[in-house]
Amino acid sequence: MYARCFGAALTVLVLAAGTVAAQPAKPDDAQIAHIAYTAGVIDIKAAQQALQKSRNPQVRRFAQDMVRVTRR
Repeated sequence: MYARCFGAALTVLVLAAGTVAAQPAKPDDAQIAHIAYTAGVIDIKAAQQALQKSRNPQVRRFAQDMVRVTRR
């Protein structure tokens, strides 16, 4: 009985350690800046595509706002 409980506890500890080790590292400041820059570029390209393809005034206004806000 004692060996069975010990084995179960050991299994839980090993699995928990594996879960902690599998956590990705948090991004540093340079990586966060790169992510934000890339997201801005994607937003501008999507807004430009919307301006090229859409004739809906609401979509066009929103796309123009996205380009203007993102380029600041």
